[in-house]
Amino acid sequence: ETDKPLIAHNLVAEDSMGNDLTYNILESQAVFVVVAYDLQSTTNKGKQKMVRLVDDIQKLEANHYVITASLPDEADSFLQKLSIHSDLLFADEVVLKTMIRSNPGLVLFDQGKVIAKWHYNDFPDTLELKELIEEFRDTK
Repeated sequence: ETDKPLIAHNLVAEDSMGNDLTYNILESQAVFVVVAYDLQSTTNKGKQKMVRLVDDIQKLEANHYVITASLPDEADSFLQKLSIHSDLLFADEVVLKTMIRSNPGLVLFDQGKVIAKWHYNDFPDTLELKELIEEFRDTK
């Protein structure tokens, strides 16, 4: 199946210790990646929608990451203030903007292929997320 575009070929996603975890996105089945390339410039509306989205994804026990180009201390503080408890990855801002311009935005990957993208104004609601997840679980 080559009908879906591949992820940006130069993505390197690392944890706060510098460990390369890119394979977690490239090799995973149905992984939601919340991209917030610049946490300081995320609007209040974007923050609220991000909190709801991550909460919904966690309740549905879906594979997901939050990925940013912000500094680790800044990102940890940001997520703590919003009570978001997700695996946090770091990547180059230009690469993240290439993935999606929205800040925050959501990208659904399946084994490195982009399945769908959403601007924060259009984040899927709980029912849409559930249907997407069930679709993947039923087809794999």
